[in-house]
Amino acid sequence: MRTTWAALVGLSLLGASGVASAQTFTYSKEVSAQVFLPRAGYFDLDQQQVTLFPSFGSQGQHLNPDGTSAGLFTVPSNISSQTLVGAAYDQFQKHVILLTSTCVLSDNDPMTLATLSMATLPGVTACTGLAKGRDNKLYVIDTNGPEVVIFDRKGAGQLSQLSISTLPGADGITAIPGSDNLLITSSSKAMAMVLSITGDVVTAAAPIGQDPLNGSGNTRLITPNVSSGVCVNGHVWVCDRSSFVLMGCADYGPTGGDFIGCGCDVAVADSCPPEKPFCDKTSLTCRGCASDTDCGIGATPACITDTQTCAMCSATNKSLCKGTTPACDPTTHLCSSCKVNADCPSSTPVCNNGTSCVLCTPGPTGNALGCQATNQGNQCLVDTMTGTVFCGCTVDGECPSGYTCDTTVRTCQPPASAASSAASSGASTGTGTGGSTATGTGSSTGTGTTGCTMDADCASMTATPHCLTSGTGGSGACVECSDDAQCAGRADGKTSCSGPGNTCEAPAKQCTADDTSACSKLATGAACLPSGKCGCNGALDCAANRTCSLTSHTCVSTPPSGDGGGGSSSGGDSGGCSMPGSPAGDALAGVAALGTLMASAVRRRKRSQRRAAAPRS
Repeated sequence: MRTTWAALVGLSLLGASGVASAQTFTYSKEVSAQVFLPRAGYFDLDQQQVTLFPSFGSQGQHLNPDGTSAGLFTVPSNISSQTLVGAAYDQFQKHVILLTSTCVLSDNDPMTLATLSMATLPGVTACTGLAKGRDNKLYVIDTNGPEVVIFDRKGAGQLSQLSISTLPGADGITAIPGSDNLLITSSSKAMAMVLSITGDVVTAAAPIGQDPLNGSGNTRLITPNVSSGVCVNGHVWVCDRSSFVLMGCADYGPTGGDFIGCGCDVAVADSCPPEKPFCDKTSLTCRGCASDTDCGIGATPACITDTQTCAMCSATNKSLCKGTTPACDPTTHLCSSCKVNADCPSSTPVCNNGTSCVLCTPGPTGNALGCQATNQGNQCLVDTMTGTVFCGCTVDGECPSGYTCDTTVRTCQPPASAASSAASSGASTGTGTGGSTATGTGSSTGTGTTGCTMDADCASMTATPHCLTSGTGGSGACVECSDDAQCAGRADGKTSCSGPGNTCEAPAKQCTADDTSACSKLATGAACLPSGKCGCNGALDCAANRTCSLTSHTCVSTPPSGDGGGGSSSGGDSGGCSMPGSPAGDALAGVAALGTLMASAVRRRKRSQRRAAAPRS
């Protein structure tokens, strides 16, 4: 019965001893193989068997880690034993990787050895030996170097080269279990060395019988060529392909004792394949994502736990879904247009016909959800001149408590606005000379409550600490902000004073120089300011009954004009006043003009009399 490697007991899982032991090995025993001149071999972690291919013939063999036979097999016709020079097992893709002397790489089914894909390694023509490292890269000996050439897993391109000039005739290579080291052997010199995957010499080249393969019982290895790492115990097998030796293979144990060297490398980013890119720290097996933290903050920050894959978005992570694609498609896990209101952000909470998120939609079947929290009015209206949709009112009942609806601009006005138009009541009368009397009377009364005149008035209101005065586009109401400076430095990123009712919101451009469709003369203004907000630069950007505040660059209501007086006065020419345009005023103006003409005629007559009386010279 086969025991899974994770269930093996009495062995450490990698660890410091395993890494240290991956430098030197001691002869353990002879493995008798029924394969004629072993040519290539690999350890299948899933089957827990070493598989050996012959140099000639078609009989291969599976062996257990303890050296006992697990059965013979017939090498399929798609594999040429005479040209096969290397083999390795990909435990992540569950593929057998084979290499020929002409540098043709193939992926094969582990059960049938049927060819799944083939590729010719670029830049090499004489290959002899193949290993797959924990970094998921392929290591191939090129005899033209001689050197070890590193390829990506698919064999599509060379990554780098490692010199092996200190080991003449190098032709065998295997990845040492539990480390990032490679065991390299020379069949012609009966020597071995240990090289790191970065090219450092870990154990110098020496004859077999000395480190790295020491021990007196292995002197029968004449042409050691085939090697394989057995990760379930940290051993390496070195097989002889000499026609004079029939012993098969020698089993070498790690100097520091057996250990489990299977699995991925937590410290190496490319240790696992793309489909399972994360190395589990406990089991040292490759896995998909377990949480959004695994996926990072790139283009695929959301972990789909059902499939353990990183995607653009998920039901719980829509950080990339903004603008016109605020929703996450539950099937493709790509950002998409909204489907329901719940897909939309609070600033534009209404999904308009399943296409885009908007503030509100007007009409009998519309949705004024975005207008319920504003002070402008709880109705969704349309500017008939520009087509702009905005929140407003048509009657007082559509305004917050205490507000009144200005039906001209169709927006709610705060209680303080009444005070700006309130004038003192009074009357004045006047009587003019010359037999004509003109009397004008005028009275004005008004009451109102001013919410604030300065920020200090709002200091006790934590949520609305600033006063929106006439100079900042308002008329005395406490608000959260009146300009962007009052939103600066917020941890939630709401650094723009652009929200409904003067609230801090995340910066967003309302308009551009080429697109002012969102701007209205009835709102803040029909122009697009450099900040990307709607506003005004002059009176032409505001409605007829509004003016542009050059302080806040927003349209504000024009203050009402009126005369106020606290009492009355009368008496003579200097007593009263008449309203221009009234009959009494016109009569008084006529009398005054006639008096001026008469006085002028009298003065001319007197000057003429003085000249006539003067003596002549």
